[in-house]
Amino acid sequence: SEGVISVAACVRTFQRVPDLQTNELKQRAGMLQRFADDLTHLCNPTQNPTSFGNCQASAEGAVPGLLCVAHFVPKMEARIAAFAALATISFGCAHSASCVAACEYLLPAVEHALRPISEITQQQECISCVQMLQAIAAAVPEAPAVREFLPKVAALITGEREGHAPCRALRFVAAEVLVSCALSNQLRKQVGKLLPMSALGLLSTDAEQSSASESFTFSLLLASLSDLEVPTDENHVTADGASQTFGQYARELWDRIDFFGELANCLSASLRREQWPVESGIYHVPWKLAGTCMRLALAGQVQNLDRAVAPLVATVAQRVGNAVQGDDAATEVQDADAARAARLAAVALRELLQSGLAETAIREAPRFLEALNLMQSEEPAAADLLQILEKSYHG
Repeated sequence: SEGVISVAACVRTFQRVPDLQTNELKQRAGMLQRFADDLTHLCNPTQNPTSFGNCQASAEGAVPGLLCVAHFVPKMEARIAAFAALATISFGCAHSASCVAACEYLLPAVEHALRPISEITQQQECISCVQMLQAIAAAVPEAPAVREFLPKVAALITGEREGHAPCRALRFVAAEVLVSCALSNQLRKQVGKLLPMSALGLLSTDAEQSSASESFTFSLLLASLSDLEVPTDENHVTADGASQTFGQYARELWDRIDFFGELANCLSASLRREQWPVESGIYHVPWKLAGTCMRLALAGQVQNLDRAVAPLVATVAQRVGNAVQGDDAATEVQDADAARAARLAAVALRELLQSGLAETAIREAPRFLEALNLMQSEEPAAADLLQILEKSYHG
């Protein structure tokens, strides 16, 4: 396609970048910025909906050069453009995100971008870098590089760094990275250890003063860690000195924003590929929300998840006759994400059904039962659900 041809031209330019000297990078900064902007446009699903997936796959050869631009080019606007291009190349594409995560130039570029903030203009560079890290963490949280940069991202929230304090927008993007990592079985305990009570206090203050989307993101983070204990903080102890889980800490916030209702509405919107909150410009993916429901259910929050039953059932039911048509890279990602979401939703629904909830909604969704039959070989919870329903039929 024309887009892929344009991407190939950008790739050829960036493949020469690692061999350039500093003075040559300085001279070509404007040109490199324009090529990075072109990649951002071509790999953006909103701006190039018909072929962004093919463009992402074709852009992988530009990754080392883009990271070199992000690290070494003196012009800040070019560095920001490079991070933006890397974010869109990685967005929702595990293979491309893996290429970025595995590149030897990634961590040095991140180290440079997240240096102590000495002037206000650095905030935007930090934001663009962390947005790239969010795209990586969302797509390939198991990549070794994610574990390495996670403490640097958490430090943006905890304030444990030199220089000026990160702005609220930067802390919000950092929180999004932590949400993605908290949904990973391999990383969630590390995320919890990086968030002592003092850090939660800062995030809580942000949530009280911020938009609905920011409050919801913080609530998702707490929900994903709900069963873990908040790390001990000498300056912040409970009145009785007892330990507290993230879920217990979150109760007041969850009640204030009706989090469980918002979670159900957000999952429904994500299944329709709509933004949530409305007009926020934020598009959530179903597997993350289903994973959050699973964590909450396993942490004993089943009674609060009653409004999420219908969208959870729909998440499982979509496995039947809902494969995305096409054979490109974007289609493979969508199919894999739908299967992942269905498996996570099945675990949540098993907990709900065992607690006496969800049976009516399940029985009224014939495609749900068909989906469970298809899934039972890949997800034990699906087999458990079928067994529970079978017993109830004959009980």
